[in-house]
Amino acid sequence: MMEMHYKIHEEVRFVKGFMRAIAYDLNRCDYDFLPNSLVDILHKYNGNSLLYLEKALIAIANKTIAKEYIDFLIKKEYIFIIEREYINQFSCLNLEFNLPSHIFTAIIDIEDTSMVANYKIIEQLNDLGCKHLLFRFSNQFDIERINVFLSKYKTLGFHSIGIWMYSLPLLNTKNIKAFCMQNVKINKISIFNHKINKQNNFKTVEIQFYKANWTDATICLANRNNFHINITLFLESLTYNPYFNKKIYIDKKGFISNAPYCMIFGNIKTTNIASILNEDFKFLWAASKDKTFICKDCEYRYMCVDNRIPKKSNNGMFFFENGCNYNPYIARWKDQEGYVPVEECGTYDREAGFVPGKTKIAELNKRIWCEGDN
Repeated sequence: MMEMHYKIHEEVRFVKGFMRAIAYDLNRCDYDFLPNSLVDILHKYNGNSLLYLEKALIAIANKTIAKEYIDFLIKKEYIFIIEREYINQFSCLNLEFNLPSHIFTAIIDIEDTSMVANYKIIEQLNDLGCKHLLFRFSNQFDIERINVFLSKYKTLGFHSIGIWMYSLPLLNTKNIKAFCMQNVKINKISIFNHKINKQNNFKTVEIQFYKANWTDATICLANRNNFHINITLFLESLTYNPYFNKKIYIDKKGFISNAPYCMIFGNIKTTNIASILNEDFKFLWAASKDKTFICKDCEYRYMCVDNRIPKKSNNGMFFFENGCNYNPYIARWKDQEGYVPVEECGTYDREAGFVPGKTKIAELNKRIWCEGDN
């Protein structure tokens, strides 16, 4: 009987964190947690015989668990079984990432539409290849006024438009749906200062209502409810910071920066957008999670879009001054029992950055995972 071999699907990427790994299913936009030791073996013996894989797994577990692992991997199609002669007949996934635009995403705060028109902000962004717009309207804008504003730009080549607005008395489901029908490029509407939190989607448009003011939405975005698995985000995250990469922000007074609360690079009233796209402006684009302390140890790092502003350390790595909602050294979220801040899991060094305290982390994990403190 011919010996069968296994191969990892190219569209499945096993990403190791400090405590555990994640199988990123880039085709199905889904994921599963796996032990780091299992991922090490899968990568080490990829292309070898299925029997060899089973023996390697038995060495770290037992025969029953090894079989369960293999059955799970095959059922999920994370690996597939094939004859040895065909192992090298499959092409590798191209991991290069390139957005064919100088600016891909723009956030524009609008208090006065005449500023947008007078300085041709939307036209400038269109010339730079921008594909995604987020308009954040002040509380003087009702849905009819927003509709009039958008009507001037329907013929430009943007792929999608997001809207942030305030809830006003005359806003209702009927006029929201009519608004969506008239503006087919809208993919998300966020409505703030509403009486309740709720979601009420219409066709392909996500409509989210918030009781809070949108200034409350500037907290750390690292949240398991905000995670996305897809090949575009994964590839971008390998090299770039997906929140800042090719993004621009123009506030209500016309000041230009990478994103809210970032350094200002000019004002739209005196500065052409194209003229500021220099290396200083692009600095944050390259702050990938693999180049960022703590994030580089996190299994979620290629599905997480984090709005915290990175700083550069003495050794060229990046770091965040404010903490995250997740601690990868104990695999615990802030709202879970047993959580402790990252700062209690290591020390900061001026040159080395964050240095995990392995003994302390081992003690914490023994208490959380082995003694039933769940």
